[in-house]
Amino acid sequence: AAVFHIEGVEAIDPELAMLDVLHTAGLRSLGIVWSRPNAFGNGVPFRFPSSPDTGPGLTDAGKALVKACNQLRIM
Repeated sequence: AAVFHIEGVEAIDPELAMLDVLHTAGLRSLGIVWSRPNAFGNGVPFRFPSSPDTGPGLTDAGKALVKACNQLRIM
C-alpha cells in the first residue's frame, strides 16, 4: 500500500482550493512545513547547533489548513 503524502505545502494556496484538488487525487497526509517557512507556518532550519524553536508556529492560514484537513480526514 502507498499513502499520498506531501512534505511542505507550498503547492497549496492560502485559499485552500488546491487542497480539494489534491484530496480528490488521493492526498491523505501532509507535512505543513519542512526546512523553510511558508504561508502556513515556520519550519526547522538545517543548522547545527541551533534551536528548533524558529518562530510563532502556525499562521492563521496554517490553522485554517489544519481545520480543513481534519474535515477531509487528511493527516
